[in-house]
Amino acid sequence: MNILFMDGGELGTNELWDYRGKAITAGAVAAGFTGNFYYTGGPGLGKAITARDSVYLMCRFQGGDSRAVFYIHGNSGNNEECHLSKSGNNLQFSYYYGSWDGNIILQDSQVYRIEMYWLRNTWTGGTPNNDGALTVKVNGVIDTGLTKTNVRTDASNFSADYISFGNNFSYVDDCIIVADEWPGNLRIQALWPDTDDVTSWDCSTGSDHANLVDEAVTVGEVFTAVDAEYNYTNVVDEEETYTMSDLTEGTNPIDTIAAVQVSVRCKQEGTATPQQIQVIARHGTTSGYSSSLSVEQDSWSYRSNVFGLNPATSAAWTPAEVNAMKAGMRSKT
Repeated sequence: MNILFMDGGELGTNELWDYRGKAITAGAVAAGFTGNFYYTGGPGLGKAITARDSVYLMCRFQGGDSRAVFYIHGNSGNNEECHLSKSGNNLQFSYYYGSWDGNIILQDSQVYRIEMYWLRNTWTGGTPNNDGALTVKVNGVIDTGLTKTNVRTDASNFSADYISFGNNFSYVDDCIIVADEWPGNLRIQALWPDTDDVTSWDCSTGSDHANLVDEAVTVGEVFTAVDAEYNYTNVVDEEETYTMSDLTEGTNPIDTIAAVQVSVRCKQEGTATPQQIQVIARHGTTSGYSSSLSVEQDSWSYRSNVFGLNPATSAAWTPAEVNAMKAGMRSKT
């Protein structure tokens, strides 16, 4: 599964998003959300992606009439191409020139796992060819009212490059963007640095590298970064990795791992190199590296990469392999 991005608020912060209109809330507003946190309030959450002509989306959603589930944007996020929202007790897909209503009934007080496949129609000159497609699932069941082929699915001639989840007064969790297949019944769990592994970087204080960055959260707490505690380097190509906390199954056994997303909170100071990082996921002695990612000057922000396959096996991760994983970063020019 080629996951492009995922977040369920389990870091206790909304900083993984490019637009952060929703706030983190601890607990669950109703049965159906997963983990310790979900998103509520505000006009939504937005994430830029590499422009593409089709996409699969998933989230757990609760909301009343006119509450949005997904927005798809084009033209660097400046054009709203289409959106899926709740209209009365049904879902409704809308674009500028039309809309379709779903058949499945949704109650305002219930949480639903909603998935959507969207294929943009092609254009000839300024004319849409009406060859797009749409499918929506609610708790894994296809909504036949929102199953369309050979239709127009966008407002203008742009590929999707920005995805939004939710709007005012809707609740969302487990927000996932996938390139190539249905997400299915996925849930997101956060793992935190546990012990030192490769410690080439320096500590801001003391000598326990992992302890400086293990900002784990518990139910009822909202993440507050301790910016005075960090690991740092002024040397290019130095690695810093940690063993991670183990997966917890709870009442939901973990059958498969869809992907591992490693996120690093970082900033860059001064004008000398290094000014970029690579995100690392390691199993055994084999490491997977992201591309080099620019780091913001004098401002803390997240840099992430999704590792869909175990770099040591070139196959899907297993729960045991995730529990044995090391994660971290490498400084780059």
